Amino acid sequence: MAHLLTIADIKQERKRLENAIEILPFSVHFSEDEKKELHEIFKTLLHKYDTALARSIAVNFELL
Repeated sequence: MAHLLTIADIKQERKRLENAIEILPFSVHFSEDEKKELHEIFKTLLHKYDTALARSIAVNFELL
């Protein structure tokens, strides 16, 4: 059985990604190019989480 994400799950994961972006510049394990690439990946993921959250809210309003 698949686990369904709740809005709280999405918000929590989004916050975790935001925190990862904040500490990325301080990481000595990645080159500057790798940091730029990771930053773009994180931004893309955050956008997907925002979209999922917005769609979830839209669906909830449609059900009312």
